[in-house]
Amino acid sequence: MLDFDWIEWDDPEAEGFNNVAHIEAAGLTPDDIEDVLYSPDAEPDTSVSSGQLAVFGWTRDARRIIVVYKRTEEAGVRVIYPITAYEVRPKG
Repeated sequence: MLDFDWIEWDDPEAEGFNNVAHIEAAGLTPDDIEDVLYSPDAEPDTSVSSGQLAVFGWTRDARRIIVVYKRTEEAGVRVIYPITAYEVRPKG
């Protein structure tokens, strides 16, 4: 499991970049992302294309996804901001 206190989600109606809308455009939901971020079996990694922090894991409906995110800390609160996520092929 990743070490964090909070997941930051944008207002889905907000203009400009919106992590919720971006993730939904990939056919995923915030719940799918949270499945992975809270999973004790999550596999931390780094995105090859962006160099950002990433994590691989499984959604409740058995889809393997990667979540690319930023991690910040302010006043001792560790925040994960999902940037993008998409389905990937299972290992093997």
